[in-house]
Amino acid sequence: MDKDKALIVYSGWMGDFLWLVPTLRALKTKFSSLTLVVSEQQEVLARSLTGGVVDRVFVDVKKQRKEQREKVKEWAQKTNIGTYIDVVGKWKTSAFIPSKLFGTSVYIPGKADTREYALARILHPLARHLPQRGEEQHLVDAYLEIAKMFGAEPRVCFDLGYDNRTTAQADEIIEKHDLREQDSVVINLGSAQTSKIWSPQNYRRLADILQHDLKLKVVVMGAQDFKWNDDYDLKAFNSFFKDYEGHVLIHDTSLMVDACLLSLGVINVAIGNDSLAGHMAGYAKEVPADTPGARKANGKYYLANYTVSLVAPTNEKFCGVYDPTREFNLVVKPIEYPSNCTTGSCDYNQTDHVCPNYGLEHLVSPCMEKITVDQVVGATEIQLKKSKI
Repeated sequence: MDKDKALIVYSGWMGDFLWLVPTLRALKTKFSSLTLVVSEQQEVLARSLTGGVVDRVFVDVKKQRKEQREKVKEWAQKTNIGTYIDVVGKWKTSAFIPSKLFGTSVYIPGKADTREYALARILHPLARHLPQRGEEQHLVDAYLEIAKMFGAEPRVCFDLGYDNRTTAQADEIIEKHDLREQDSVVINLGSAQTSKIWSPQNYRRLADILQHDLKLKVVVMGAQDFKWNDDYDLKAFNSFFKDYEGHVLIHDTSLMVDACLLSLGVINVAIGNDSLAGHMAGYAKEVPADTPGARKANGKYYLANYTVSLVAPTNEKFCGVYDPTREFNLVVKPIEYPSNCTTGSCDYNQTDHVCPNYGLEHLVSPCMEKITVDQVVGATEIQLKKSKI
């Protein structure tokens, strides 16, 4: 088996995949080929990296998981894959890795970091451990430790692979809505998980205050077609923004166009939930000082948007916007949590860093609803002032 060829299993949500991108880019410098197994939700992001970072992508289709597992194992053996990395250590992900292959190296997280350690260890009793995640360590930094373990010198870069058409569409939107203009604010409505969503009623009140009281240009973004949350963004828009007279992008973009647009650092302030859009808008990419649009922080220069992240049922230290400068992203959390909500209390899940309400299928979690419009208006004013310096 060729240990210079690696297969990485990481089946989860879109924001999760973004956190892994810097590690994938680093690992590509140490392996002759990288193959990924990702979820259906992550597929479009993973395939954007093919041709430069990733050589092949397999998709973990829930209804076809058993057949797909066998297909991946058979292909891996035929192509002499010698290194296997299960990033999260779940039963469903570990099962994509062949169990009885000599001459291979299998890696799973340590007991404290593995979602289903006993089951993953049963499947791969001789697997080695990935580096242990620090208690307060962001997932991006934890994953970069994997790259370091293989001798790679990681550089934090979240760039996806955008084709010429996607880049051109993003540029057209920037020009059409003049997003380089000062005093403009972008609002992202949704998230793949409903428990992370701030109510669309609040977003509409926020938009009206920003536009009419503060005289800001407000741009509403969201996914027109996103089956993973039952087209929530479009439904929320039609219910609460249909008569909106501001700038609207929801009918003009796609997931990849939105991601490209949010990665360019041209937005004054972006406001959103814990979501892929929020992460794309908020991460800070270090660039040379003469890069057009570069913003200075901590003595270095970055392409970055000033962002306001609305967070309640998840832990921003572990899985929030990745901003190592701590200059560009401002987190807004509830001043108080509802009496019937266990976020932050003894029931808080320290392993997954989420509250028990995280997975509930209600439109607005009780703790998200405790974030007030006034809080978000105040945070927006703070970030807008920074963006003008």
